[in-house]
Amino acid sequence: MGKDKLKLEGINIDIIKSLGLNEKNLKKIKDLEVLCNEHDDIKMKLNWGFLKVRPKNKVNDFLCFKDNNLVGYLGTHIYDSVAETTGMVHPEYRRKGIFTKLMSIATDILIKKGIYKVLLISEDATLASKKYVKNINAKLVSTEYRMILKKYNFKKTKTDLVVRKAKAIDAAKRARILSICFDMPIKDKENYIKELHDKNKEFYVAELNNTVIGNLNVSFADNVVIYGVGILPEYRNKGYGKEFIKRVIDNFDNDKDIILEVNSKNNAAIKVYEKCGFNKTNTYNYYEVLLTKERD
Repeated sequence: MGKDKLKLEGINIDIIKSLGLNEKNLKKIKDLEVLCNEHDDIKMKLNWGFLKVRPKNKVNDFLCFKDNNLVGYLGTHIYDSVAETTGMVHPEYRRKGIFTKLMSIATDILIKKGIYKVLLISEDATLASKKYVKNINAKLVSTEYRMILKKYNFKKTKTDLVVRKAKAIDAAKRARILSICFDMPIKDKENYIKELHDKNKEFYVAELNNTVIGNLNVSFADNVVIYGVGILPEYRNKGYGKEFIKRVIDNFDNDKDIILEVNSKNNAAIKVYEKCGFNKTNTYNYYEVLLTKERD
């Protein structure tokens, strides 16, 4: 864990490059998140499912302290040579260069890791982040809707559809489905086998006549988060996607929010989710920042 002592706009701060996150710092991050959400009337995307299981040998989180009080935070999540980044600054300490400094320190480390593309995630309603991305000429590349299940009255209708937890033998089929549905390269099936051992997640497949036609992943943190939902093209528009989602959701505790996120341009998926009882609650913008080896 490294510490930088700095002076910005007349205040002395410490920036911690954290190797994993202990319970004390997780609580400080949560408290700051609650404060910022209430102040800005937003719902930040911090990916708590990942924060709680950070590896202890890698720097992914950057914390800014003023007199032992957390006043700024930035977290990075690396996927396929791209770093998704979310951050926040205490309302009383904004416009002092804290977020800019956190980003500078984080990007230096990302470059050392060979990462040259950053996606800054910001809720559409956040004025401070809009000003920041405008100042650095970041490019808006995509927008996602956060959707939360509002109704819960599901009935099994597609009796020929089998929904079960994924097994190691399904790895290649799941990789192919996700590659087709999300237009991305096919990942090594070993990745799909390894993730089955993650105690904070569950993985499901939909099967029709002994053929795997769909994939759905679930992460458990503060809430239930559904992601990686895909049905092979030849089986779409037949009600299988809706039935798949309903059957999986039927396994969960009704006391927790059930959440998913979907690209704002994916109208077909949005309609399916709405039919399942999900409503749009927040909008997140993804801004692209390209890094270079040469840093000031």
